[in-house]
Amino acid sequence: AGSDRESGGSGVALDVTVQALDLADLKSVEAAARDIEASLKPEQSKIDFLVLNAGIMALPKRELTAQGFEMQIGVNHFGHQHLFAQLEGLVNKPGCRTVVLSSTAHSFGSLDCDDLHFSDGRAYTPWGAYGQSKAANLVFAKAVSERLKGTGASCFSVHPGVIQTNLWREPQGPAFLSRLPVLKNLNKLLPRLISDKSIEQGAATTLYACLAPGIPASYPGAYLSDCNVAEVKVAELKDPNLPARLWEATESQIAVALAK
Repeated sequence: AGSDRESGGSGVALDVTVQALDLADLKSVEAAARDIEASLKPEQSKIDFLVLNAGIMALPKRELTAQGFEMQIGVNHFGHQHLFAQLEGLVNKPGCRTVVLSSTAHSFGSLDCDDLHFSDGRAYTPWGAYGQSKAANLVFAKAVSERLKGTGASCFSVHPGVIQTNLWREPQGPAFLSRLPVLKNLNKLLPRLISDKSIEQGAATTLYACLAPGIPASYPGAYLSDCNVAEVKVAELKDPNLPARLWEATESQIAVALAK
């Protein structure tokens, strides 16, 4: 970790601090939250924008986090919920916004609060697990929005678009395809073929969620795409009881894992 003053090309000095954080290890999440809180200046009583955007995608095999969670939901959801919980006292102030990066891939898998880690009978698939983690992001944002009611703070989930980044570093498709010479470069070509946004364009909806006036009061907990409120098309994710159920299941499993 460290800090520096940079202009960012704007000519205006920016005070930037880089914080180490491993979302696959809840102890690292807690240490990072303590460092972030300690780094705030005396006059800083809140975090204006908390953007939870780190993630991994479509791991070919089921892997586990340091606390034994399935890696994709462990990093993409559990790590972020624990970070929010550690910093909640700094983001539940008037005007603060929390933004959670979900994805249109939230429709790729089902969100099963009774077997989030594919350890009790569900078959693991790379895209099914990724889809579940993105569904969890969307529902988690609704849970946070409920927690923030009456505080003047807000929370949204965002589909940034399909962007050419190293999120695509894992091989896509069945393993045997990577052994076929004609398809060995599929993983490099696929993002170029289906991506619809540059990195700058992909950041636009996140910035919209942070800065656009009006949306906190009119659309609490909304799912946003292309700088607008978008429809959640998966019926099960509209269940009004699901946000609280996911929050409670996640907090309970985190508590058990950290108590070991």
